Amino acid sequence: MGVDRLWMENGEEGSMRLRDLNPKLSDTGMLRFYCPVCTPKGDAHGIRVPLAPAVDRHGQSWQHTGEFPDTLTLTPSVDAGCWHGHIVNGEIVS
Repeated sequence: MGVDRLWMENGEEGSMRLRDLNPKLSDTGMLRFYCPVCTPKGDAHGIRVPLAPAVDRHGQSWQHTGEFPDTLTLTPSVDAGCWHGHIVNGEIVS
């Protein structure tokens, strides 16, 4: 499993963190964040992930541990089409 890289605003390369993707967590348990693949390319679009006990229209939800956003870990992986990966301890991992 490799770690996606992100060019930070200061020009330095670093690990991509959930907090870098403008995450939002609603009162209903819906996590929203920008796509870690498309956003660095200038094509920002959102990804929505329901955190248990919330469910999406297909009845799916993700288990979660840690604190939003810095130590959040989701199970299982997230498959958003253009990005399939994990959020582990607040880090975006492909």
